[in-house]
Amino acid sequence: MTAKKIAYHHGNLRETLIKSAIQILIEGTVQDLSLRALARKAGVSQTAPYRHFADKESLLAALIVDGVHKMNAKMDVVIEKYTYPPLQLKQVGMAYYDFSVEFPSHFNLLFEQRDTCDKSKYKDLIDREEYGRSIVEGIVERCLKMKGAKKIDLKLAYNFAWSMTHGISALMLNHTMDDEAPTAESKLLIVDGLTSFCAASLFDIPIIMKEI
Repeated sequence: MTAKKIAYHHGNLRETLIKSAIQILIEGTVQDLSLRALARKAGVSQTAPYRHFADKESLLAALIVDGVHKMNAKMDVVIEKYTYPPLQLKQVGMAYYDFSVEFPSHFNLLFEQRDTCDKSKYKDLIDREEYGRSIVEGIVERCLKMKGAKKIDLKLAYNFAWSMTHGISALMLNHTMDDEAPTAESKLLIVDGLTSFCAASLFDIPIIMKEI
């Protein structure tokens, strides 16, 4: 692990610690992350992290909250920009993939380490996750209410959309598909095609994937 430190400004300790923790994850693994390592990376005293985090679990919970917040922000942009439900669903899928590319450490943490936290202890985490889920469920529900939509269960449709989008994002992030999609542009084309297929699959008739 490198000795690079994150700039610290008085009064901004928590933000500095979050940035330092993410840097540790970028340079290493979750096993390298501890409050002592965090203090070294941030260039603060060994006791400073304890002002905001009681232990490693609370630190991981904070990082997961930070990741969920970033992902929700991308979905909020989609909701504000588009109104046609199938296009919203497609673009939310693209935003999900974009999040995995822009914040790979957050993405891995959200789905590899979430069981290390007792979520019942972290209301902010529960609230942010429920908010993100409500965005996607709302889009799927609006899609299913459209003329030509299949008569399928909302939960089933939601899980279908989420599993397809998460699956392709994880495959790309872990370089599993590098031979088939060696460039960022070719990866994006695959994700674009899959998210379009996912949105269109909720309907019995072809739909035009553009704002109308």
